[in-house]
Amino acid sequence: MQGIPSFNLVGALSAGARVEGPNRFVSTRQIRFGHCDPAAVVFYPQYVLLFHEVQEDFFQYGLGVDYHAMVAGGCGAPIVRLDAAFHRPSRMGDVVDFVVSIEAIGNSSITTLFECFGGDVLRVSANLKFVIVDHLSQRTVSIPPDLYSRLEHFQQGGARARSES
Repeated sequence: MQGIPSFNLVGALSAGARVEGPNRFVSTRQIRFGHCDPAAVVFYPQYVLLFHEVQEDFFQYGLGVDYHAMVAGGCGAPIVRLDAAFHRPSRMGDVVDFVVSIEAIGNSSITTLFECFGGDVLRVSANLKFVIVDHLSQRTVSIPPDLYSRLEHFQQGGARARSES
């Protein structure tokens, strides 16, 4: 029996999460058994979990923010609004790309578009709004200036104005 090949985590992460332009972050995922219903298609609530995983990737690999340290430091970014359209089913074993773009940056909010593609076929599209929250006070807070500048730069090189929120 041959040895089991090593798994290169760094290569996997760089291949699975990447920036593809000034306002285009892509996170590649494989649809797993646990995402699916008995018909082996993604059970729609599982997309919310996938959206959150992609959000973590976006912060970590798109914006260069240590998401886990941010949360451990008492700051979170929960979803406060979600509007999704399901265009085509995704099945167990499919490899899909979640594409994230920023639509607006508010005082404490980030409005995004998440699109899930399997090949060139749009599977799901969703508008998600996140807010920055202080865990101790359980209230929204202004986006910290360093995070705001990273978001703004990602959005379109700083070309878009701050929205209300």
